[in-house]
Amino acid sequence: MKLKNSFFILSFLIISSFEKEYQIQNKIRKRSIFRDKFNPWTFPIKYHIENHVDSKNVEKALEIISKETCITFNKSLTPISNERGIQFKWSKNSCSSDVGSVYINKPNTILLADGCQKEVGLIIHEICHSLGLIHEQSRSDRDNYISIQWDKIKSEAKNSYNLTNHSAYLTYLTSYDYGSIMHYHPTDFSMDKSSRTMIPKKYEEYLDMMGQYSYLSFNDIKKLNLCHCNKCKWVKINSGRKNKTYKGINCSRNGYPDFRNCSRCICPSGFVGRDCNAVNSNPSGCNSSMIIVANRTLIKGSGIKRCINYVVTFENKRLNITIESLHASKAKICLQGISVEVKYRKDKGATGLLFCGEHKNKTIITETHDALIFYYGREEKNFMNIIVNMIDKN
Repeated sequence: MKLKNSFFILSFLIISSFEKEYQIQNKIRKRSIFRDKFNPWTFPIKYHIENHVDSKNVEKALEIISKETCITFNKSLTPISNERGIQFKWSKNSCSSDVGSVYINKPNTILLADGCQKEVGLIIHEICHSLGLIHEQSRSDRDNYISIQWDKIKSEAKNSYNLTNHSAYLTYLTSYDYGSIMHYHPTDFSMDKSSRTMIPKKYEEYLDMMGQYSYLSFNDIKKLNLCHCNKCKWVKINSGRKNKTYKGINCSRNGYPDFRNCSRCICPSGFVGRDCNAVNSNPSGCNSSMIIVANRTLIKGSGIKRCINYVVTFENKRLNITIESLHASKAKICLQGISVEVKYRKDKGATGLLFCGEHKNKTIITETHDALIFYYGREEKNFMNIIVNMIDKN
């Protein structure tokens, strides 16, 4: 299973801007000013890294993006002028990027302060802005998922939490992703640096997931690929919706056609096969990877191992998932690969609800008749005891 999978994306929309940046608690965040134009990137994208920029980390960030997408880059040994590209420049106290391919006859600029360029994930975040991605909490549907605490936000930063309602911003058949690399941390721009500026509407554990810069999420990659690599014509490029005339492979479980080979699908973690209809097999010591739930079902995991459990019931039913007790690795930000993950939502490509540390008596109701439960044990003391019951659909 890929752990470095790897964004509410704009389809060939140029958003001008130079985004003013703020440095908060040694993390650099962003607010945006937009204007619309059309100007898609062509590949490879030429880039140049100026002096005092950590070229090794920039190269690693570009490599990660290229590995997961059709997007390619070509290094220039001299500064770029009179043509499009990306210029990486050092900044004393700012980390920022143009959003989208802004110019025709000059490069985008990505500014990297010392605190930003030390983290490959923050560099990826800025590059993805240049590729057209905006912050996840700016999605037009964000109010269904988080509540903005306007009275806790610094006055000069409130524009950072404005919705982006322009019709050219496309989600490419993805739902809101708390685990996106483009999502703010819940205390970003806080007036006292500790109060929460946004709160999840459903499960408080999402607070522990928001603001990660360790990897691109599956949906981050999906949006990049469908915007820039839509070779299979699965979606309409101007709407991001599924192309009704598409007659190729039917990808299940929120997978999508592979731009490298349109006869197969790119699948969310947990699912495999040409069309994502199969479930990853489990090693010995785990429950069966596929569990049909009709009565009370116990799912356990313990010790150092990785287990995947796909739990499913009748289509007209839902699942009640109760975490009786759980001890996963502790982390400042809870990540896939070190936690217990429950994918209870309809969109199996979105990051599931992640649990790090100790939890008891937590109940989750699925949006559909199925769910994925991932156990990632990194220490012998890690364990989980989860009860799954079939319930009526409300």
